[in-house]
This record gives sequence, structure tokens and C-alpha cells, in this order.
Amino acid sequence: MSQSSTQKKGGSTKRERMEERESAIVEAAKTIFVKNGIDGTRMAEIAAKANVAEGTLYLYFKNKTALLSAVVASHWEGLTEGTVAAVDGIDDVFEALHALGMYHLQTMIDDRELLELNFYLRYAVGHGSDQSLASKRSYVVVFDKIYARGVDRGLLRSDIPLWHARDLFFGTLEYSSRTIAYHGRLEEIEMAVSHLVQIIKNGYSAGSEATNGDNAGQLADMSRQLERVATQIERLKS
Repeated sequence: MSQSSTQKKGGSTKRERMEERESAIVEAAKTIFVKNGIDGTRMAEIAAKANVAEGTLYLYFKNKTALLSAVVASHWEGLTEGTVAAVDGIDDVFEALHALGMYHLQTMIDDRELLELNFYLRYAVGHGSDQSLASKRSYVVVFDKIYARGVDRGLLRSDIPLWHARDLFFGTLEYSSRTIAYHGRLEEIEMAVSHLVQIIKNGYSAGSEATNGDNAGQLADMSRQLERVATQIERLKS
């Protein structure tokens, strides 16, 4: 019997079993991080949850920060899959932006604890792995493609930097998610997204005046300022 046949005996290869174990560790870590917080999480508890020896855990991840980075990357990968599905088959640019906004805003409210792990990893620890950063970039590419489609069709202005429109979109949704979640106003998700898409229509449409572009720039700056304020408020509450 060949080595390949031996490896596949039992339904999976050695590599597949290792990947399955790594996935189990990441899922266990996600649960424990959300339950106990970063500081309250212990590698031994994650190992027990994943049903592996603690020594085995360190064969996959050298420390808690590396494991946290893998959890964040896995979360963004899942978000990307969900986002792609949410906008799939929607040809209209503004309807696609609306669908993306609805998915993103609802997910940010539902997965607030997981997203806070991302902020902790980047700002408190000062660390962001290539894996987690690449996963996040893959996520925002969904917006980039929709916006580029609008430019190609002559619906959206081509003279505005893409990052500008992206910051307005995601920055506004980030602030909206905190406000809606804090006040428990889930019924306002639709209104918040509809208003945001309307802002993009008014300020970024190909036929808009330069002054409208200036207004859009002011809105983008405001969204960034609001996010900074919201972040400071959350830190004061913690």
C-alpha cells in the first residue's frame, strides 16, 4: 500500500487533519475570547475547549496574540463570504451598496464582541498579522468593486479617491452601529443605511457639482471624527 493511500485511510490526509485541528483551536479560542475577554483568557482553557493538549496548542500558535490574530482573520474571512453572498446578483450599484450596508451594519451589531477583538489587536497590542490584515482588505474589496462599477457606468465620480468613499461608507456604519446598539434601536438599521446611500448619491454622483464633492469631504471628515469620539467613549466605559 502506498504512503498516499495510507495517509488517506480513515477519510482524511495528515494535512487535512492538521487543518481541522487548527480550525477547531481557532473556533475554541473565539468562544473563550468572547466569553472571558483578552486578559481573562488562558491558553490552557482554549486547549481544553479544543480538546487538545496545551503543548499541542503551542505547535500551532506561539502565543495568545498569534492565536487572537488567527481568530480575527477567521472572522473577517467569514464576513467576506457573507458579504459576497449578500450582494450576489444585484446589478444596480446603489441597491448593491444598500445590501452591503445592511449586511455590514447588522453584522457589526451582532458581532460587536468579535470586532472589539480586532480593535484590541490593532490598537492595544499594536499588532496586526499579515493574515488578519489581508483578510480585512479582502472584505473591503467588495465595496471597492461596487464603487468601481458605478464609476465605469458613469454614475459615480472618478475624481474622488476610492479611500475617501470607502472611509465615508464604513466609518459612518461603524458610528451608526455603536449608536443603534447602545440605544437598542434595531428598527433604525434600514433608515441609517438608506440615508448613507442617499448621501453617496448626492455627494459622489457623476453629475454633482464640485461643492457637493466638498460637502461629501466634510461628511467623510465628520464620520472619522465621530468614530474617534465613540472609541474614546467606549474606552472610558471599560
